[in-house]
Amino acid sequence: MSFAAKLALRSADVYADFLMPYVTGASHVLDVGCGSGTISIGLAQRVGRVTGVDLREDDFIAAREYAATHAMRNVEFQVGDIYALDVPTGASTPVSVIRSSRHSIDHSTVSSRSSARFVRAESSPWRASSTAA
Repeated sequence: MSFAAKLALRSADVYADFLMPYVTGASHVLDVGCGSGTISIGLAQRVGRVTGVDLREDDFIAAREYAATHAMRNVEFQVGDIYALDVPTGASTPVSVIRSSRHSIDHSTVSSRSSARFVRAESSPWRASSTAA
């Protein structure tokens, strides 16, 4: 399946709708556990900057290529571990921490390292909660 087809199936409109009330065109979203990057790409069309992070670069190579081909300069992908990232700081910085069956994240540990606001999905179907760090 092409990346464009995956993008149509896993859109930010559906899978990150919980995040939209918390972000603006100036927001920087850190999408932890970005996987193939389809949601990160969709978010980049709505916010100022998106950093997609996952443990394996192979997961998001197609998303990087899509972003380059479409001149999307506001999205980047990094290999990383949430506990070792330099998390953006500032009370107005929304950070999306998306937990799936692949990603078990201790949000209290991450929150204690940053003044960023965390918005996370608890389970599927997506349910949103917001915590101020």
